[in-house]
Amino acid sequence: LRWTNYDSAGHPKFSNPGDSFTFLRRVLAKNGNTLSLDVPIPRDLDPADMPVTVGPVRVPLLRNCGMADLTLTAPAEEGAAPEHSVGTTLILRGLVDGLVKNIAIASFRTLAFATDYAVNVSFLHCSAADAINCGGGGSGYGFYIKGQNLLYKNCNAINVRHGYTTAASQTCNIVVKNCSSIGYRFNSSITTGGESVDDTHLQFAHAILWDNHYSDEAGLLLINRRELSPRAYATCGWSIVWNYENEGSNTLDAYGKDLRHNLLG
Repeated sequence: LRWTNYDSAGHPKFSNPGDSFTFLRRVLAKNGNTLSLDVPIPRDLDPADMPVTVGPVRVPLLRNCGMADLTLTAPAEEGAAPEHSVGTTLILRGLVDGLVKNIAIASFRTLAFATDYAVNVSFLHCSAADAINCGGGGSGYGFYIKGQNLLYKNCNAINVRHGYTTAASQTCNIVVKNCSSIGYRFNSSITTGGESVDDTHLQFAHAILWDNHYSDEAGLLLINRRELSPRAYATCGWSIVWNYENEGSNTLDAYGKDLRHNLLG
């Protein structure tokens, strides 16, 4: 799925319209052609606009749990060069009503914190530092965000490629508050340019609030990159940026080699 363009009325067009929005809800009751849900959906779903499909979540759900006060480290993969070290330190898949607090990932290979089909989960005072693999293909991500109603508060990403990345059509109602991104890099070099930013990509994420976010040697990339990167597209449906700060902006255009100092909507 990707956001391809706009139609003549200004509405977004998708390569697969039936999957352009996904809302994770519990069906409480069915009465004729009416479904009662546990939480309202924040937009009208009209079959005249695009097909509406109801289906089960494809991952088992885990409820009411979390973790706190841990430090995790991951060494480089044995026998692998830095740009070939692969591994995720912490992934929360299908977690509903969870809390992750005071977790420090001191080093990681590919992904530090990741969520998938997570709902109502808060990350408080967490940090992701020192990515070993900051190459292409989805590597070097501090917080890889896929889910709904997620809060990231007072978190830090240090020496990574992408600090906070929202992705996938399931992703909406995300708050990134009082967080920071410091010391980004692309591949093995700290000084190499590239898309060392906080961003939104891989399908149509929407309803994202960046509140009091700080980037040092990084930018905030919220655009549709089209064919610039295979399957990434940096597709932001809509977001609010409030009290954002970095050290300045450069003069390169949106498709230049160095996006680290840009705020791009």
